[in-house]
Amino acid sequence: MKFDEIGNVIEKEEMTGALFNIAWKVSRPRQVVRRDGSLGNAELGQKDNSYLKVSKGTVELTTRSWLSASKLFFDMKLQEHTLRKVIGDDAYLWPFSCGIKKDAGLKPKILLRFPEGLFKELYESEFKRSEISYMTFRNQVYMKVLRGFVAKRWFLEYLFGATPYDFAAGEGEGKSSPKRSAANIINPVVQKQAESLNYLNLKKYLKTSDRTNPDGIMPNGNYADLSEMEEKGVHYLQIEAVDYDPRSIFGVTPLMISTLELMAGYFLMTENTETGTLSDARSFSLSVAEESPYAKSDVVMKARLFMQDLLRFGEKLGFARMQSVSDALKLRIEEPENTPSAKLLRLQGS
Repeated sequence: MKFDEIGNVIEKEEMTGALFNIAWKVSRPRQVVRRDGSLGNAELGQKDNSYLKVSKGTVELTTRSWLSASKLFFDMKLQEHTLRKVIGDDAYLWPFSCGIKKDAGLKPKILLRFPEGLFKELYESEFKRSEISYMTFRNQVYMKVLRGFVAKRWFLEYLFGATPYDFAAGEGEGKSSPKRSAANIINPVVQKQAESLNYLNLKKYLKTSDRTNPDGIMPNGNYADLSEMEEKGVHYLQIEAVDYDPRSIFGVTPLMISTLELMAGYFLMTENTETGTLSDARSFSLSVAEESPYAKSDVVMKARLFMQDLLRFGEKLGFARMQSVSDALKLRIEEPENTPSAKLLRLQGS
């Protein structure tokens, strides 16, 4: 673990506390399913609003903007309680990132935003002298963190993959081999689209991207059109590389948020991820998503090494939830049968 220029300034100027004040927003599209296993209509008898959208058999819950991690889960708890009263006793929310019917994306959208004060302090204390604009600097920081997440997407798939089957494609026990994350498997055409994305800087990214992003990790903002981002800058990073955890009523868990928070700080302060390494990382991510949940493959060694770096980083910076996060990550990495997909397979029938 070696800090780069940004990391050294953050440490020297004692700004590390800002890394653990990331603001969050989560959208959770879920299919409504009847007790007989058929797709519900999700007729809630009310108009859509900014926190609840209804489309045929799907509802999408979105938390308020922008919340600390603790307030985020309080908000999700209130939403879940209210929604379950509305949909009644004869229906429930499908708990997987792969729907029972063909869907247009059921994965949770986790948005993270660094404190604006952190960018301003960094720029004024060190990077203003480089004579680039504040907006350009800010965008570069977000793109640096984004490259780190794309390069380590396989780590998220290993830890949080929880869709052993593509249910909409008719997969299931006895019909096909289970996977870590059927929700994260992309076909060759989509993979080729991902390879064309250029994450070197925001300008190059916008030239090579449309509104979709096969990597599931992207810069984003509150825009009517993506082209506005070049002028107005990145507002936040959007991460769709984790599956819902079916054992959690919210689908999104505190461990997910804590791990993303640690990784975001780590990518911000450590040496840059080169764009040339992303293609190999993408191929490795695909192989991790496709392999058996019980496999003790190359991913275990790679995950162990990255986890050790990540935990050293968290300990050095005094991350508050270090012990519980450390214990949970070590359990999943050292014993693959404790990863979510493997646990689901063991719980089938209960």
